[in-house]
Amino acid sequence: MPGLARKRRFEQLAACHPTNKVREILLAAEGLKVARTLVPEEEVADFVRAMAALGLYAALHHRKYVCQPDAGKGGWISRHGLELELEAAPAGLLMVYLADNPTTALRAMEAEHAHADVDFGTLLGIPACCSAFYAASIAVAEQEQNDFILPVLDNTGPRWPYRHGANIAAQYFDSGLLSFYPCSFHCAAAAQVTLDSHRVLARYDRVWADELLAAQHDAILYTEYEGIYRLRGVRYQRDTLHYDPARVESTLDGVLGHLVRQGDRLRLFGPHHALVMRGRRTVCEIQSRYAGLLVFD
Repeated sequence: MPGLARKRRFEQLAACHPTNKVREILLAAEGLKVARTLVPEEEVADFVRAMAALGLYAALHHRKYVCQPDAGKGGWISRHGLELELEAAPAGLLMVYLADNPTTALRAMEAEHAHADVDFGTLLGIPACCSAFYAASIAVAEQEQNDFILPVLDNTGPRWPYRHGANIAAQYFDSGLLSFYPCSFHCAAAAQVTLDSHRVLARYDRVWADELLAAQHDAILYTEYEGIYRLRGVRYQRDTLHYDPARVESTLDGVLGHLVRQGDRLRLFGPHHALVMRGRRTVCEIQSRYAGLLVFD
């Protein structure tokens, strides 16, 4: 496809869809993976027609889902929710599987709903180590909101900084290049997927692809229920993370966010333990198994 045609395709998608969805559609169009996305049922017909115009094939599951967004994550959905027949009320979301050929789209749909996690992961372009870790961690993640960030962190350990290519937490801010949970934030295979995705997406828009890659370097203060905080332009030095409080972004406007913006550095003691500080003054202490400090290179 000529460069101008790619640029036009990107601009058309970016005008209609959030960044995470645009990224997945383009990677599917390039044959790198199957993209699975949730689409409101009243929009499915138009969405499938639009994808067909891009040369993509869609497979749809025959059930729909009424989903409850996670607490504190800005509308992010980690759980499928209530599963209903298509004819039932209320309106819900349909799972749409996109691929550059109809056979692969259908295989992905069938694999997920047969709980063939390894096969499904392969079709989604997920490294085998990450698929295996995901399958082994489902029971742990389901104890909370079905989010895998904390299980990944506990499998990683405190050896900061982590590989920026494994920064899946950028997704909560509609950014980044990774669409699956790595087995570890040190995972080299996940980092390679990030590099491959950047190379392909840069053919569509170099500036946009570079912005997604830059987002992978941002530090993240993750909490399961009290918001997720992106710290942009940080500097990590000897277990201390220096940040500009004016560049803190969050999924929740709450007490913790107010306290983080009062500080300008995090003194890190472990993956779940830090002090928020301003100069020599301690603003607050964060110590909880429901919190995680993610520092990337």
